[in-house]
Amino acid sequence: MKLYKAMIIVLLCSQNLISQENRFGLGVVLGDPTGLSAQLRLNNTNAIDGALAWSATGLHIHSDYLWNNDNFFANRNQNLDLYYGIGGRLISLSSDAYKNQTSIAVRAPIGINYKIRNTQVQIFAEIALNFSFAPRSDTDLDAGIGLRFYF
Repeated sequence: MKLYKAMIIVLLCSQNLISQENRFGLGVVLGDPTGLSAQLRLNNTNAIDGALAWSATGLHIHSDYLWNNDNFFANRNQNLDLYYGIGGRLISLSSDAYKNQTSIAVRAPIGINYKIRNTQVQIFAEIALNFSFAPRSDTDLDAGIGLRFYF
């Protein structure tokens, strides 16, 4: 009986430690682009995110360095925070005009994260302004909503 109590205490304590270490999230993003999404929390303020996805123009890969502003919605909801960042994007263009070329862009995302209480699930919505500089100069927007599970 003492062994079972000790095992339960160890399991409860280890679950608490594990839940504090849930810094890596993996999930999906729907929109333009649509695909897999990941985020690594570096600390309470900073994170690195990325996606491997598809858009109307082709295979889409991006990664961003993010700053979280948890105090932006502090008076309204503790589980909702604003984030913004800077990053890069590569798209393997599939249109006839740019066949077999890669678009390279600087990305400036802004979005919101909502962590569902008592779970390791996060819902997010994001819009990103992209400044393409190869194979031609252009600006466009990426937008999506998604869900990540942290472990």
